[in-house]
Amino acid sequence: MAATRTARSRSAREQRPQRLLRAVEAGSARAAAAVPKFGVGPKRQELLFAQSVLLADLGVLVASFFLAYVLRTQAWWSSELLPLREFVWVLGLIIVLWPMLARSVGLTDSHTYLWPRRMFLLTARVHVIGGLALLSTLYMLRAVEVSRLFMQTFLVVSGVAFVGERALIRRLMVRSTAGRSPYGRRTLVVGTTAAAAQFQRLLIMRPHWGSEIAGFLTIDGPLDQIFCDKPILGRLRDLEALLDAMIVDDVVLAAPLEEAEVNQMVQTCADRGLTFHTLVHVPAPPQARPYAESLGNGMYLMSLERTPQSVVPLLVKRVVDVIGGLIGVLLFGVAYLIVAPLIKLTSPGTALFKHTRVGQNGRLFVLYKFRTMRADAEAQKAALAAANTMRGHVFKLRQDPRITGVGRVLRRFYLDELPQFWNVLKGDMSLVGPRPPLPEEVAAYAPYHRRRLSVRPGITGPWQARGNGVVADFEDIVRMECDYIDQWSLWLDVVMMLRTFSTVARMAGQ
Repeated sequence: MAATRTARSRSAREQRPQRLLRAVEAGSARAAAAVPKFGVGPKRQELLFAQSVLLADLGVLVASFFLAYVLRTQAWWSSELLPLREFVWVLGLIIVLWPMLARSVGLTDSHTYLWPRRMFLLTARVHVIGGLALLSTLYMLRAVEVSRLFMQTFLVVSGVAFVGERALIRRLMVRSTAGRSPYGRRTLVVGTTAAAAQFQRLLIMRPHWGSEIAGFLTIDGPLDQIFCDKPILGRLRDLEALLDAMIVDDVVLAAPLEEAEVNQMVQTCADRGLTFHTLVHVPAPPQARPYAESLGNGMYLMSLERTPQSVVPLLVKRVVDVIGGLIGVLLFGVAYLIVAPLIKLTSPGTALFKHTRVGQNGRLFVLYKFRTMRADAEAQKAALAAANTMRGHVFKLRQDPRITGVGRVLRRFYLDELPQFWNVLKGDMSLVGPRPPLPEEVAAYAPYHRRRLSVRPGITGPWQARGNGVVADFEDIVRMECDYIDQWSLWLDVVMMLRTFSTVARMAGQ
């Protein structure tokens, strides 16, 4: 009898893969559904799509430029043009400007092409903005040798070509996802959780990614026949049998498991050369950028970043800070020989003013300035609190009686900030960033106010670039500085410095 039970058990184990395979075939009519011919992972698919769109755009721009030149030179009513080589720099400007605009509005995102109206509206927006920017640049450069009719012809030709290109891209996407192909990525999801359901909805919304869920495995839930319109093929213990019985390219873990069970799943997939994924759902606040990195020994760190973290741009920013700091310290040394005696002659006390400020993420440092107030200015601050012209957690008087005559001139031209270039060299501050607040101001901050402390403070920033007497509400200052943090780039720092130079030239300091 024992031998009979053993034989039956062995027979059941041998028949399990066939039963599971029949369940797959019967339970999902879309088991080998529509996917692109070359199915790759979703992220890689998106990167490939973006690169392909950019290459297609470059081809359209170059072809339209040459065609516009031919049409312009063949027009019997127009004068002769210079040789085409004389306009290569214009083409260079075009092939930088248009792709940059296309990426900024989302035309390199495959999801955009699922809605034709949005796709064509964004194409038109990019073309109008690009055309205006191109014509404005040629006007400012006084490029009279560039025929306006030539540029207008280019804009018309390229506009028509872009509409055709977008329509073709969308048509290829629709055809690739409407056909049947055995080469798409088939994914087995382990877990019948809310995260698994959300993953399924995401793949349905993006069929062009080339991935489709073949079925689910439940951990400890009921063995229902269907979950999210896909078959439940068994429990976790059935994983090996399923992988041997059906076509699977990826295994996605979408449920919490013990470490030993995860290790076993990873080994099971590795033995068969299959890709293993872990689905991680981290609610992202607005403007947060996700980033994942390997720490070694099988550990990975998933990050949500709300401040700039790119190594190369931040390194360039620091190099610029050091160079600017060195130049600024030299200017400070020269100015000290002139300004320090004037400060001491007109007001008793030291020429330099030292103040504790709050830096990046709450770090305290000593900020240096030329003294522009009387020596007892701090003692008088409490008596003047009612006259504060700012709203919120910042103190400023439009006509501060504590400021000396020399100090007023220094502030008008921002010369009192020159000693802070030493803070920049030390690393306490940057050339551009939010202004460093006082500890007592930070103590009264709401949590969202502290976002302005998440980056290194600067000598100048959005508030100073507009003129620190223009914005009188602390909430507006916080909004401006948080926008700067969210949109930060090296170019934005250049813009801030140029605006600051303009503000200094207008003597808008207070």
